[in-house]
Amino acid sequence: MTVQVNAKPSRARRWTRMMALTLVTASLALTGCTSDRVEKLDTPALAEGNLPAELVASMEGAVATAIAASGASGAIVGVWVPWSGSWVAGVGTTQLGGSTAMDPSMTFRVGDITRSMTCDALYGMVADGTVKLNAPVTDLVPGIPNLEGVTLGQLCDSTSGVGGLASWTTSRMLASPDREWNPRELASFGLGNGLVAAPGERYVESDTGYLLLGLALERASGMSAQQYLAKYVTEPLGLENTLLPTDKAQAPGENSPTGYITPNSPEGWVCAEPTDVTEVSATTGWTDSGVVSNITDLGLYARALAEQTLPQGEKSERYDSPLPMAEGFPSWYTSTGGVQFADSMMGYGGSTIGYATSVWSDPTTGVTVAVMLNNSTNDAGIVRSLAFQLAALAATAPAAGGQTVPEFGLPWTFEDEGNSVRAQAICPVP
Repeated sequence: MTVQVNAKPSRARRWTRMMALTLVTASLALTGCTSDRVEKLDTPALAEGNLPAELVASMEGAVATAIAASGASGAIVGVWVPWSGSWVAGVGTTQLGGSTAMDPSMTFRVGDITRSMTCDALYGMVADGTVKLNAPVTDLVPGIPNLEGVTLGQLCDSTSGVGGLASWTTSRMLASPDREWNPRELASFGLGNGLVAAPGERYVESDTGYLLLGLALERASGMSAQQYLAKYVTEPLGLENTLLPTDKAQAPGENSPTGYITPNSPEGWVCAEPTDVTEVSATTGWTDSGVVSNITDLGLYARALAEQTLPQGEKSERYDSPLPMAEGFPSWYTSTGGVQFADSMMGYGGSTIGYATSVWSDPTTGVTVAVMLNNSTNDAGIVRSLAFQLAALAATAPAAGGQTVPEFGLPWTFEDEGNSVRAQAICPVP
């Protein structure tokens, strides 16, 4: 299994650039944003140095198993443990049967962590007085039925009662990979049967809701989604490799790994011939799952998310009332404010066409894990269990010179999450 590790000099240069108080000119060029200068915030740093070789070997083994189980060709991983060190690496190759090694600098579609960024923009607009959390979505997105009583805050929390997109939506997208989708049209695929719960009643997983929230924020701000995500999220945090792309069907970046979906047949999963879905329009996910990034930016974003670095509005209660997500999930797995909670860790596990990601950070210890698998067939299951495995190993990391190991316990074990990876496998695991 090929492992490509970040070189230290480029890591140091990137951190210096990130902390400089300048605009992200590449982002501005892509978004066409001409807003006033946005000063970068004092974002929390990620751990430096290298984790012990024995611990990294255990992590590599877990990643290799998840790659096989998910039908991916490789993974990109970042694990940062403040008292011990870090491991940032590409594992495997960019294509099945290929020879190009995964590289941790590569960009990919980040999937559902986009929802957290869209909610960041909402709370940023609340902080500057552009909108209110209790604003009815019908005031900003008129002409869509069945949304009476739904607020912007509920769309962010996934308590609006709006259901998810119809199950056949992805197949329609894959049938027309060059198509640029109107978010109102996509949202209509999830609104056909009305609300599935009363607004504010309970958590309901809803990609539709984040598309509606994205539309509402465009109307409220007078900016495109690309522009307001840059203004409220990526520019102040210095995320130089993170953006919502333009609508044209394209790969996530110039050097992106191939994205796959594995087809199913009456005989089972066709693991030897997955479908290449690298080039699709960002409109297939938009403000729900359309952002692209790289692993280090995701790690930095996870730390900022956990520490609420971005403006949240006066006396924000964004994270105060997490709700159970669904039957069958453990009691420690909850969600609110566009963020998922796995006991003390905060982040998101999800997928978009071709890529599955899981990103977590603990606000007290600073332990941060980010991982991408380049096959989205299993959705969030395998990649989330892999991230939990890496977090469990991170909790065992010894202290480097002069450091102290803090109290950090998790309600899951490395072994249990490894069993979960194998139980969810769609392709053979050696």
